[in-house]
Amino acid sequence: MSDSVIDSMKESLEEKINSFEKKIEAERAEADRKAAEAKSEQAAASAKEQARDRIKDMQRKLDELKDQLTS
Repeated sequence: MSDSVIDSMKESLEEKINSFEKKIEAERAEADRKAAEAKSEQAAASAKEQARDRIKDMQRKLDELKDQLTS
């Protein structure tokens, strides 16, 4: 094989390697984005649940006070 053919093959392999490295980085970035989104959604769901619990507690206390007023 001539040097130019070998050089051409090396260049082609380097291009493929670079392409795969870029794809890997893109996949990692997407995975990181999805992980952050999942954490954000989990935090939001947790905050909503805590708010619902506080509202239920306040409603229960309000009902108790109303009962005391009518007793």
